[in-house]
Amino acid sequence: GLQTGETISRIFQWDAYVAYGFNDQALKYGGGMQINLSKKKDLFLSASYQRDVREPGNTNYIKPPPVTIGNQSYRNYLTNRMDSLEQYKIYFHARPLRFIQVALFAQQQNIKPAYAYAFSTIGEQPTDFTNFETGFQLRYAFREGYVQVGQSAVVTTVAYPQVNFSISKSFSETLNGAFDFIKSELAIDHQFRTKGFGQTTWKLSTGLLHGDAPYSLLFNGRGSNTDSFLDNLIVPNYFQTMGLYEFVSDRYMYLFLSHNFGRLTGTRSKNFRPELSILHNMGVGSLSTPSSHQEIIFNTMEKGYIESGAALNNIFRFKYVNLFYWGFGAGAFYRYGPYSFSETRKNFAVKLSVTFSL
Repeated sequence: GLQTGETISRIFQWDAYVAYGFNDQALKYGGGMQINLSKKKDLFLSASYQRDVREPGNTNYIKPPPVTIGNQSYRNYLTNRMDSLEQYKIYFHARPLRFIQVALFAQQQNIKPAYAYAFSTIGEQPTDFTNFETGFQLRYAFREGYVQVGQSAVVTTVAYPQVNFSISKSFSETLNGAFDFIKSELAIDHQFRTKGFGQTTWKLSTGLLHGDAPYSLLFNGRGSNTDSFLDNLIVPNYFQTMGLYEFVSDRYMYLFLSHNFGRLTGTRSKNFRPELSILHNMGVGSLSTPSSHQEIIFNTMEKGYIESGAALNNIFRFKYVNLFYWGFGAGAFYRYGPYSFSETRKNFAVKLSVTFSL
């Protein structure tokens, strides 16, 4: 990939990339132009094109300023189901107040699932789709601190609470769009410390899609469990015992809770500093027209999904390029309630833990 810098222009910015996937033997590419209107207000307008792949059922929030490896990076590593995507997009972003970001966008997407799937509409079963969508996004992160490094903002202080909101409207018969629906999502992240007891983190997220839409545009169940132990990473704010694509919804509500009791040993050893965490996750969701989605296996969670577990982090850690510590540990989780398996061992998930700390 290539991107122009401020020595060429402080106002206009161009970028382009090309990639090749050895597994799907496919070429990916894209590019765009951005007009920087005000650096102080983070005000810019961009237009982009991409021919790439994308995981179905993802959220659509404002992308936060980068902060080292995090939970979404782990989840991206596990991804194994993709749509082929051709996208044209116009995007307008602003920061009207210090801790608030807003954005408007319009995009046309030509989507072709790279897996067996057909969407059953009135007398038809199309396997590829065109969607035209406009939307509004908001992100609030109270007292978040960041520094400007070149043309990028990098987070130095991760703040709580954080609120993300997105609402969009798809239009049929506009720029070849085939669907007419309204989609909205809300996520609230918070973290607090209790003196002498540790740190509690919780995330509440909910979403609603009103209208008919193919699987690619619905909501995934936020699963992170795989069949391979080496690929099974603990992904914060995801269900640890749920299969990657086990559940799908057009309306949902999830709650992810975790509590870290802190270090169990002293500071004598820099490489052995185990920390005990307990986790509890639950969610509910439904799908209005499950029969419309053909050739794909999935479940819905009207009765409520429940799991709990514990993890021991930083059993071993090492310093990376004198910046931060990588920590490794493990955890075990158990799924129970209406969607538990009759065979007890299938309800357990043993996973690796990867963390970073200063």
